[in-house]
Amino acid sequence: MAELRYASGLFNLMRNLGGAIGIAVVNTWLSDGTRIAAAHIGENLGRAGSQAPDFVAALALQMAERTPDAAQAMGLAQAELARLVARHAATLAFNDAFRLMSWMFLAALVMAPFYRPAPQGQAPPPDAH
Repeated sequence: MAELRYASGLFNLMRNLGGAIGIAVVNTWLSDGTRIAAAHIGENLGRAGSQAPDFVAALALQMAERTPDAAQAMGLAQAELARLVARHAATLAFNDAFRLMSWMFLAALVMAPFYRPAPQGQAPPPDAH
């Protein structure tokens, strides 16, 4: 009973540390996944031939209605395309991260019936600490 407060403190420390590490790992998955997905989208936009430049030109025409400067309209159209690519890349990264976490949860769920409970009623040896 005298060591219960130490065990409680250790449990809280490990829970907080595990949560912080988990958040850092998921954040790394998301940032790397977003970067990789944006690179793949950029490669595919380059392979699309005339579709991507046509899309940007159509956006530039829409932006030209709001601003008389053609260079500024083109810049606004390119910025809008960049926002679309970034949003789609982030969505793909979230999908991948949630899929990976789901597989990890299912693996833990499958392993759960094989866990054994800790033995009850046995006093620890005196030299355990």
